[in-house]
Amino acid sequence: MTWRWPGLTRLNSSLIPVIVLSVLITALGGALTVTHPARHAIELDKLFAGSLEPPAPPVEAASVATPVQPRPPARKQASLPLTSRGVPPGQPRVTPPTAEPPTTPVVPAPAPAPAPAPQPLKRLAGRHIAVDPGHGGNSGARGPAGTQEDHNVLAIGLKLRDLLVAEGAKVTMTRTTNITPRSPSRPSAGQLEARMLSANASGAQLFISLHNNWSSYSSWHGTATYYQADRGTQELATILQREIIKTTGAKDLGLFTANFHVLRNAAMPAALVEISFISNAQEEQVLLTDSYRSKAAIGLCNGIRAYFGK
Repeated sequence: MTWRWPGLTRLNSSLIPVIVLSVLITALGGALTVTHPARHAIELDKLFAGSLEPPAPPVEAASVATPVQPRPPARKQASLPLTSRGVPPGQPRVTPPTAEPPTTPVVPAPAPAPAPAPQPLKRLAGRHIAVDPGHGGNSGARGPAGTQEDHNVLAIGLKLRDLLVAEGAKVTMTRTTNITPRSPSRPSAGQLEARMLSANASGAQLFISLHNNWSSYSSWHGTATYYQADRGTQELATILQREIIKTTGAKDLGLFTANFHVLRNAAMPAALVEISFISNAQEEQVLLTDSYRSKAAIGLCNGIRAYFGK
């Protein structure tokens, strides 16, 4: 029987066992190699030449070890130097959030009570002063602009009263409104007599009469104080004049003696203060201001306190 192999010459049937044996040896790992027929590379020349090497002994399957591929070494991550707090330099330190402790609601403390206003010293406690705002009922001197003396001195007299009361003194006013004083006990008495009746009956320890000065010389200005020469009241006049000049800054015209009705008939030490000239245009306007009136009242209050040695 004749076999045909693609690409080879005709083979004798007696060679078939040899070929089969060669195939088996190849399957078992032998040296004989049979490639794809298309490549025409069957190594049979040695076989045909009779120089075929004896087949190698078979290798037991148990002795064939599957080569183990070594695992590549793990890549070691470069370590960074750590700071004292365990944080690489140049990287922000992350602080893990901590639980907030429970907070107790803060109840605001009650506001402190306001401090009481300082009370003035009662340096004139037990003293009684009669204050006489001169004229009244639109009488008295009139300034170039038409202002009234009785209006000015009433405003100053009321301020003086309040200061004296704050100091603890008792005050008798010969008038508190713009009226001409009258005496209920003697209706026929004139306004000057009515003033003295009221002051003397009150038991006052001091009598202060308030006026504005007037002159036909419009340039005259300043403040002066009058007293009765034979009544021993010069000291009172001196103190009042000194203190009112201090607070008002007016020109100091000094002291004058006079025989005025209110000085002559007062049952207590008395003085009459001429506060500025209403006939002077500049002083007329100053007399209208509340600040100047307050300064005049403060000066007189200081003088009365100094007179009593307080």
